[in-house]
Amino acid sequence: MSEKSNEEFKKFSIKTTTDYLKIFPKKATSKTVGGVKRKLTYDEQIINIEKSFEKIIAPNKTTTKPDELVSLVLEKVYEHDRSDREKIQKSYQDQKQTEMKIGALLERYISSKGKDYGWAFTGECVESVDFVKKTDGKWTTLQIKTSSNTENSSAKKVRDGTTILMWYRRNAKEGTYNWDEFPDIDLRKVLSEQGFREYVLKNFKSK
Repeated sequence: MSEKSNEEFKKFSIKTTTDYLKIFPKKATSKTVGGVKRKLTYDEQIINIEKSFEKIIAPNKTTTKPDELVSLVLEKVYEHDRSDREKIQKSYQDQKQTEMKIGALLERYISSKGKDYGWAFTGECVESVDFVKKTDGKWTTLQIKTSSNTENSSAKKVRDGTTILMWYRRNAKEGTYNWDEFPDIDLRKVLSEQGFREYVLKNFKSK
């Protein structure tokens, strides 16, 4: 198996994803321009994927103020100390940031391994699909989620009745992990929760 460099993987992802969308144009992600909703053009697909590869995954600067009512409820109902208010607010904001970024890092981690197993990263160009693969002329599409409770209804609607495979890292109710159930049997052998955690701690840093 030959290992792809990041640049080779980017070019491979662009070609594979755009080839897929030439065959299945209705699967392309939509955008609204001038109040009109339309599918991404070929050039926009390339730009999307390029931006996805260039994007730095780091905490965003918080631009919203916390709801004081939430703090009042926590203090009255859950008996949190008033002196801990700012600490709790910051912890909550940090947790939300981290949860959102872990999803993006999960895509990056699987990309880092899957690039040598024929998987292309779609860069949000294919509706509700994160990875595509072509084997012997047949296409496989894959949607991944970090947890079983993170799929929204619109994503589920798109997947139902299609050939999109679905995999989630963590069973939210059981607190268990599903790496042994990853749909690609060969890629599954080089993926693990420990490997993902090491990847996250190495790559998720402050700007």
